Amino acid sequence: MNYRIRLARLEELPAFNAIERAAAQRFCGTAFAFIASSEPMPEAAIAPYIHQGRAWVAVDKADEPVGWAIAQVLGQQAHL
Repeated sequence: MNYRIRLARLEELPAFNAIERAAAQRFCGTAFAFIASSEPMPEAAIAPYIHQGRAWVAVDKADEPVGWAIAQVLGQQAHL
């Protein structure tokens, strides 16, 4: 399957929690199983990244988000 990366849109925020929960399930049965039961990042915490152009989504052929990432600067380093 082919994916495309583009800037995230505010109206896509509701999909972020479902994507994060599905991704976290990959950690079940590992030393990082606690991730699977962690709460997703709140939409209100992600929104500023979208406004600042520092949030991206991977989208499928229908332009539906299937993954997401945010970037921030800590010190002089960029972090995803």
